[in-house]
Amino acid sequence: MELSSNLAIAINRDGHIISIAVDKSESKDSVLHRLQNLIGGFGIDEVLLISSSVDGPVVTEHWGGMRRYRLYNIAWDTSNENHPEGDDPVILELPNEVIVDIENDDIFDPTEDAADFLSNNYGFCIFSCSWEEIK
Repeated sequence: MELSSNLAIAINRDGHIISIAVDKSESKDSVLHRLQNLIGGFGIDEVLLISSSVDGPVVTEHWGGMRRYRLYNIAWDTSNENHPEGDDPVILELPNEVIVDIENDDIFDPTEDAADFLSNNYGFCIFSCSWEEIK
């Protein structure tokens, strides 16, 4: 899905607001990931995508009703062909815990999708992780 917006504004559960510039070719997952990194452990409740028009700013998309998961006790697989014992995840700056915000209409089953999410966002596979939904 290609975004038609220039600005993304996120509102977290505590009412804090953060905004980022959005490239028109950037994916929704990329935008959410960047917002999650900036907003930290507070979680995202709603996201508005805004474009400018002749008449002023226009909300082009609204993502709301987020579900929030805590992925923790992440056991990273940092081994490779040249280094079978792997590197220390701390040295590689890999997190032990990650907060994930998912739109309610997106299909995300942490039991099956957490490993893919972590691998796609951090570039390493995992052996295992624990998770819980945060209300």
